Amino acid sequence: MLLRLSRCHCGHLYRMIVGRQKRTKVEVVLSCLLLIVVYIFWSRPSFMFTTLHVIPAKREIVDDQRQFSTNFAINDTSLTEEIIYAKVRPKPALNDEATDNAIPVLSLLGNMRYKPAKNIDTSVPVVPTGPSVDYANKCPGMLTDITTAPEGSMPLIALASFPRSGNTWTRMLLQVATKYSTGSVYWEYEKDNEWTKKAFPASTVDYHLRTGVCVKTHNFSPDEIKEFDEGTILLIRNPYKSLMSEFFREKMYDKHFSYNKTVKLLKEFWWDYFPMRAYEWRTFYLSWIRNSKRLLVVFYEDLLSNTKYELTRMIQFLGQTPQLHRIQCAMMHYASKQSETFYVGFDPTTPEQHRVIDQYIEDVRRELNARNAKPLPPYKYENVI
Repeated sequence: MLLRLSRCHCGHLYRMIVGRQKRTKVEVVLSCLLLIVVYIFWSRPSFMFTTLHVIPAKREIVDDQRQFSTNFAINDTSLTEEIIYAKVRPKPALNDEATDNAIPVLSLLGNMRYKPAKNIDTSVPVVPTGPSVDYANKCPGMLTDITTAPEGSMPLIALASFPRSGNTWTRMLLQVATKYSTGSVYWEYEKDNEWTKKAFPASTVDYHLRTGVCVKTHNFSPDEIKEFDEGTILLIRNPYKSLMSEFFREKMYDKHFSYNKTVKLLKEFWWDYFPMRAYEWRTFYLSWIRNSKRLLVVFYEDLLSNTKYELTRMIQFLGQTPQLHRIQCAMMHYASKQSETFYVGFDPTTPEQHRVIDQYIEDVRRELNARNAKPLPPYKYENVI
């Protein structure tokens, strides 16, 4: 009886909408379903979006004692964010409110937002304390016991930086501190390099095998960034220094020019080299900040001045346990292994170029500030690189 009444009611509504001519049972059923969908959209649109998992990809930025999530507008690829604060939890938990693999789609109801799930990581380091390690007796063994992790045992976490921002030095520190080698997205080019085989064993195999504690990359396309959905350590250095250092590297190491000839080339070609590379620096960091789902920002300058603290932050972010004796050995052995220092007795950057890169620095600073991340240092030009 109830089924008969419902059929009559749906048929009546259908005839009211499209006319009184006789319709087939299939048409009646379809019309009823259409009415139900319209009713759901009209009365409870959030139910429809939750059911269909029309939820943008979630991003979490982890920084000191401030953690939060932001989200994309569904119908906009720009970053219109909604900051949601949450209590710190030691380990993210999956739930039904949102999924990392959900794909943004075009909303039929306009620019709708959702409340992100509160699965926030913590980056507040518990810095180990204790007596200094006996370097002569203990550290040599820790420098040589670095191993490649078993396949599939490591999370896929990027160690991303613009070139000449301390990536290699950071990898060396992390390897000694964690005992595990680091991988590289450039493994196909590095697998036959003898130095890489000794220094970074995990960089000679496909990083998708997850044998490295983290993965080096200088790439910045959104698709490549989203591949590292388990986390990103983003190294940032003063762009004046990283750009100048990259110029010296290209000329002195790749082309084997002398220091004096490189300085001469700097005077002649910096005006042409600088704009393209400066814009690339800006694009690199904006892309990683905007597309990373879980992000730890580390400034190269902080890593130099407070190595123990910053190294502990990274170790915990990677899911490893900080060990004081290994951290101390890493610091002692690689304290003088930083990038070679050059002194340039002049500023090749024109006032207009200064205005451009200062604006790029401000763009990155605003992007970090919008996510309540650690403030960008006041980067200015320096003669020492």
